[in-house]
Amino acid sequence: SKIVMKKLLFSLCMLCASGHLSAEITGSTVKSILVFETGNLIYVYPTSGVQNAPACHNSTGNGNYYSFSMSRPMAKVYYAGLLAAQAQNLSVTFFGKGACIDQSISETLDYFQISK
Repeated sequence: SKIVMKKLLFSLCMLCASGHLSAEITGSTVKSILVFETGNLIYVYPTSGVQNAPACHNSTGNGNYYSFSMSRPMAKVYYAGLLAAQAQNLSVTFFGKGACIDQSISETLDYFQISK
């Protein structure tokens, strides 16, 4: 619904405004999302891939994606926002942490911005 989407976008704006600095930025759409239960991870595949990834990032294994752990405080908000962006084919700017924290071979998603 529109109310849920407004709350989600507000939460995302607050997250972006929280002062986090990020090493990597990619403007894109969401090509696909993989839920990996065994690792408690979400893989997000941007259509443009991960740009300027840290040395730990290995795009040859499972593809070129960001990951984040479902145990992170904002994980459900991230997941809902990314699903909404994918469903509506909206533009997403991804900000990575510049490190592979939640999975040793993929850059950890720090935050993102959704726009029309």
